[in-house]
Amino acid sequence: MSKPPAREQAQVNIRMPDDLRDRIKAAADANNRSMNAEIVAALEDKFPAPTPVQMTVHDMFQYLQAAPTRAERLARLDEVNRLIADMLPELEPRFEQKRPGHMRLHFGKSPDDK
Repeated sequence: MSKPPAREQAQVNIRMPDDLRDRIKAAADANNRSMNAEIVAALEDKFPAPTPVQMTVHDMFQYLQAAPTRAERLARLDEVNRLIADMLPELEPRFEQKRPGHMRLHFGKSPDDK
């Protein structure tokens, strides 16, 4: 997906210390990009876009049921399991916020457990 033209993107004017500007300029030069691109990259790193929950439980069930063979169903099940495992680090703190102790009660761990 391409990004919109610059004139359609949000603009933000900020004040910063001279030494910070110099560090951003040096990083931009080292990475062969504009200061704007360097700032956007730093902000994207600090504030990544939230991972969308790509499938509802119903979608996952339909996806599994639509597999033409048992082998394909098992392959899809592995794929869904990986998707859920990838989402857990992001979702666990949300669950814990809404229902403290819920993760430990049902899964024997809390978001702080490694």
